Amino acid sequence: MPVILPEMINDQITRRDLLPLSFLKMSSYTGSKRKMNYKLEKTEVPVEAEVPAGTEAPAGTETAAPEPEMKTVLRVYVWPGPFAFDNTEEEKIKQQDVEFSDAGIDNAIEILNKELKNFD
Repeated sequence: MPVILPEMINDQITRRDLLPLSFLKMSSYTGSKRKMNYKLEKTEVPVEAEVPAGTEAPAGTETAAPEPEMKTVLRVYVWPGPFAFDNTEEEKIKQQDVEFSDAGIDNAIEILNKELKNFD
């Protein structure tokens, strides 16, 4: 039986702990580390568009609101265990959006490891 030394145990979330972007395109991913649960999920959010000055509609005229432009992001959820996401009170769940890319996964890992320090 192999011996596992304490220095062999990585106490942080690494790229190996998460599934690749190709998986996240199709499904959300949940995991846990110590007392922290987390979920990564692809989602669409509206792009924050700035309205140029002087382009507002004249008073008293109605215009149909244009469809907002959407972008794909990777939403990172963090909450305390032991309950699953759907069984946790909404106010206990933190969320943050990052770019939906490999760089975004790296940002998600940073977020998760930063939050993990709060669960000691």
